[in-house]
Amino acid sequence: MSSGNHSHHVIPVKVYAAIFGALLVLTYITVQVSYFNFGVLNIAVAVVVATIKAMLVCLYFMHLRYDTVFNRIVFFSTAIFLALFMGLALLDSGARLPVKPSQFADNSPVPVDRTAEAAAPGAQPAVGGAEAPKSATPENKH
Repeated sequence: MSSGNHSHHVIPVKVYAAIFGALLVLTYITVQVSYFNFGVLNIAVAVVVATIKAMLVCLYFMHLRYDTVFNRIVFFSTAIFLALFMGLALLDSGARLPVKPSQFADNSPVPVDRTAEAAAPGAQPAVGGAEAPKSATPENKH
């Protein structure tokens, strides 16, 4: 069996009810925040609220709060590195060009190069089926 000296920590129902209430309040905040435009901070605000909810779940429902110090260090260092890596990824996303819905033809996931159409009127489209030239159609052979 186990040679360790583990004791099961019994958490009062009041604590579970308080955490449940806090999670409900944070869910309400998440929904309300989605209606506001924070500009470039939209994703950051959503991630902060989600991180607080995840920490509450891990600390109380997974009993990390009452676990060994080593497990707490592993949990919090993971959260710190996750925040660091997400922050670095979000810094890079600011350097990207914005994507406009008009860049996509017929709800295709592939962007369409519309510069070729503007440069050579009557040329074959960049994406989609090829159209026959107007001179080869039967209507124009009078």
